[in-house]
Amino acid sequence: MTRSLKHLNALHAFEAAARLGTFTRAGKELGVTPAAVGQQVRILEGYLGKKLFQRSSSGLTPTSAAARALGDLHSGFQRLDAGFKCLEGPAGGDHLAVSVAPALAWKWIAPRMPRLYERSPQIDLRMDASPRLADIAGGEFDIAIRYDRPTADSPFSVLLFRDYTLPVCTPDLCPAGGAGAHERALLELPLLHIEGETTEGDAVTWHGWAKRFGLADAKLEHGARYPQSAMAVQAALDGQGVALSGLVLVIDDLLSGRLVAPLGPTSALRAPYAYRMVIAPARHATSAQSTFVRWIKDEARKSRKAMNDFVSGRSAASSA
Repeated sequence: MTRSLKHLNALHAFEAAARLGTFTRAGKELGVTPAAVGQQVRILEGYLGKKLFQRSSSGLTPTSAAARALGDLHSGFQRLDAGFKCLEGPAGGDHLAVSVAPALAWKWIAPRMPRLYERSPQIDLRMDASPRLADIAGGEFDIAIRYDRPTADSPFSVLLFRDYTLPVCTPDLCPAGGAGAHERALLELPLLHIEGETTEGDAVTWHGWAKRFGLADAKLEHGARYPQSAMAVQAALDGQGVALSGLVLVIDDLLSGRLVAPLGPTSALRAPYAYRMVIAPARHATSAQSTFVRWIKDEARKSRKAMNDFVSGRSAASSA
């Protein structure tokens, strides 16, 4: 056993190459170059005094002796990985590192957290709610929830929900469907602006929203400015003005009546972006990761239904 552990890196390289069929794929999984994998395999072959692969244009084929050893090596690395996770994690807990945009963390994830802990009281969730782009491939985080252009689903990337953008405020400021609740009158109220949260040119702003409703000449510079969506929504909740918000951030407030959409569901514009869950590729998902993924998918499904009901006019919030 001691002699084998001297060549642990070489054994790891051999196991990955035999399982994946090429040095290139093995290097990608291990985070090294194909040449480095090949060098480790040659070191192991030199130590053992025998070839471990038959090489051909179609890839690598383990020799008969190598193939017999592969099962034990694979299960051994699985156990090493499980043992390391036990050492790495907190006693009695199951930890998970998740990166999420600040506004979604504050307005959507945080209110739903009790239901996650009902499922898994021991889960140790480390959440990074900052605007920086998480390093998933490098192992910095297990999961990230990103606001990006919609793309096709894959085993490691799941669409949570598409978003809409619409004006919202408190019922006292401008009741939904109340007198004077039309676009030009709405734009005369204090407007809450979000600046610096994104550099994307097609993000919906008050100017873009007004232009879509034929109000390109409206004066839209008045009102407070905030660096994040969640701050603007909170200001709207405090009665400071009208916020132009993503629907997912305010759907709970609309359903509860804390906020209203003065112009109703017809004022909601489809946003060019969507919220997507990106999962770090790994051979063995932890129980914490599996629990979190199931929970977030369930919560996203409920929110999708609530948002679809709203924009179709079936929601009680749209007629409050």
